[in-house]
Amino acid sequence: MGIVNTARRRTAGGRDAGTVSGAARRWVMGGWEAGTVGGAARRWAVGAVGAAGRWAVAAAGGWAAGAAGAAARCWAVEAARAAAEVPAVGAEAAAWTVYGWAEVALACAVLGEPAAFAGLDEVVAAGAVRHGGPAAERLSALRAMAGPVPGFYPDAGPPGPVPPVGEDTWRACAALAAFCDALPSGCAAAGGFSWSRDGFVPVPDRARAQLRWGERYRPSARRGHRVVAGERFAGLVRRTWIRLPGHPAVLVDVPRQGPEPVRRVWRGIHDGAHLDHLALAGEGPVEFGHGLLAAESYAMAVELVALLESLERGDVQVAACLRDGLAERIGRLPGFPGPLRQAGRTVRRAAGHRSPDLAHLPRLAATYVTGPLRLLAGHGPASAGHGPSPVGDGHALPARLWRDLLGRWSALTRRWPAAQRLMADVADIHADEVSMASPGFVVQWPSAIRDEKL
Repeated sequence: MGIVNTARRRTAGGRDAGTVSGAARRWVMGGWEAGTVGGAARRWAVGAVGAAGRWAVAAAGGWAAGAAGAAARCWAVEAARAAAEVPAVGAEAAAWTVYGWAEVALACAVLGEPAAFAGLDEVVAAGAVRHGGPAAERLSALRAMAGPVPGFYPDAGPPGPVPPVGEDTWRACAALAAFCDALPSGCAAAGGFSWSRDGFVPVPDRARAQLRWGERYRPSARRGHRVVAGERFAGLVRRTWIRLPGHPAVLVDVPRQGPEPVRRVWRGIHDGAHLDHLALAGEGPVEFGHGLLAAESYAMAVELVALLESLERGDVQVAACLRDGLAERIGRLPGFPGPLRQAGRTVRRAAGHRSPDLAHLPRLAATYVTGPLRLLAGHGPASAGHGPSPVGDGHALPARLWRDLLGRWSALTRRWPAAQRLMADVADIHADEVSMASPGFVVQWPSAIRDEKL
């Protein structure tokens, strides 16, 4: 333990063993490439000893590996603790915590560092969750990649009763379904092609190409996101956008089912929006708890923008995929169809999209519908005139995301009566699920944006 403690003191600057500062993490992990210690420490050691000191190189390599292992463990502890900070109680909190731990386990598996799993084990043992629902199966399967799963890991049994979806969430679903039904439809374009000013151009079925393609629809598109191969995690991944030490925005490229246009929209628009958010959000817990609600609200709002813009571009195939995606989010709500009338096209399509993973997560499932509507309508603490929150607070959207998103949506609402009606419907919904989708979810609307005529 001596070298681990020394590494912790050197990397964390004397902070508690369970945390590592962002600066220290970047120093230690900046060259880490998915499970191997980056070249910085190794190059330093080789340059210092020359050809005559192979034993010193080995010693330095051991020190670097020990430092990286200590940092990986501390990073995993931080992430797993953040995953347990959820805006829920009782059985819903247990299911949500395990859901988050499964995402941490995926990141640990991508890193390939055993010490990271040791950090996750530490938090899971302290959490003492017995039944975690379907996410517990993914958690255990990912943990098994590092060896036998400890007995204190939760099983996949039902965690218990959870609150029902609120009446006003169903009202929001009805408003969203009516919006989708009011939009024009057309014959789908030829498979695997998208419309551009130059005509039909092929889109390669690769993650990087799809992210590049999606930039046209993402209001705050960024490049430079890291893509890691994820074939070995097929069937074990639900959220493909993660953070790794030294890499703020990473896409785990796992094989996806469905036609190429669906995969393109999912990666290029939805996952791309998440990566853009990660890249601009600093070091806050964007992946978990209140931060996850904000992240999914933003990504779904981007989908709504992309839906109208794709129709304007004549890209009816993309529009059809996005419209079906919105129907899917309605159908995944626990208790669907609830009070919804199954007369419209969108609600009928929603019927085929039940999601066992979200059966015990009504609040998270609701946010995929209520969150983007709340964002685009300007509801919440932001509209009260608060200034921008500090970067990395985890409960806020960066001002740049707000400005770009609202600018695009405001222009679209002026051209689309269906969007105007949707915003009017949302304005009439003053109820628990919409106004309290996340009490700690503060979407800041800086005065520079609020006073601007978008």
